[in-house]
Amino acid sequence: MDWKSLAFLMAVLAAWFSFNRWILPRFGIATCMSGACSISQPSQATDPRAANLDDAGSVSDSIEQKQTLTELFDGNFRSEVLESSQPVLVDFWAPWCGPCKMVGPVVEELAMENAGLIKVGKINVDDSPATAAKYAIDSIPTLMIFKNGRVVDRFVGVQSKQHLQNAINQSRD
Repeated sequence: MDWKSLAFLMAVLAAWFSFNRWILPRFGIATCMSGACSISQPSQATDPRAANLDDAGSVSDSIEQKQTLTELFDGNFRSEVLESSQPVLVDFWAPWCGPCKMVGPVVEELAMENAGLIKVGKINVDDSPATAAKYAIDSIPTLMIFKNGRVVDRFVGVQSKQHLQNAINQSRD
């Protein structure tokens, strides 16, 4: 490949990246690259305590899942996460995010399998923009493990269940 073809290819890739990263979000179009979504989607905030989460990493109606998964929002984040005596896995997500839909069932499984050992919660970034901003969440899904009110681990994008379980185990030591 000669240098002119290479330069043209690089210019096309740069334009594509810029379009996906900077132009589409200005029009409220979510961009998902490398297993994570940009969170520049316009918010259609509702009261998260009254909202029924959809199947995008949802808290389902089963009693077992309601007991093991905590619905988080700006108003209860401090008491449920920062002041928790247990380590807390927090899933920052949104219903329009495709990769979040992939991570949701894994988070629910981890919540059930680690019940009593850690707390697991989900926070919708559209409904809780202050908390998302405080922790500089610019791509979702972002999963964070908190211990004693501090972030001890952070993952952006789709993660394997085993990778998250290993991080949970480390946080409990």
